[in-house]
Amino acid sequence: MTDFPELLNSLTEREREVLDYASRGMTNKQIGATLFISSRTVQGHLQHVFEKLGVGTRTEAVALMLQYAETAMVRDVVCGRMIDPAKAFAVREKNGQQYFFCCPLCLKEFDADPDRYLAAT
Repeated sequence: MTDFPELLNSLTEREREVLDYASRGMTNKQIGATLFISSRTVQGHLQHVFEKLGVGTRTEAVALMLQYAETAMVRDVVCGRMIDPAKAFAVREKNGQQYFFCCPLCLKEFDADPDRYLAAT
């Protein structure tokens, strides 16, 4: 069987985004609105995810991703997105703890008011 990180790397950036939003419990319609695509396009991306991960359902895909995420991914403290630490846009250290950021917007928001996010962790 193929290693899950390899399978995850086989997904396109958009497929990973859709899977990430699905893992947060968002519906296809909500994901579509967030990404400015139709819910049918979201379903198409999910179908590709299922094929690439070798699963048959959204639940199986999300469970597989979350199982991997618990061991190898980190959560952006601002937006909540799961990211590979090696691909993080930036890392900040506060009080001996590392905080990872997926994009410049999240980093900027954190830097503007770090206490808001430090209290939430």
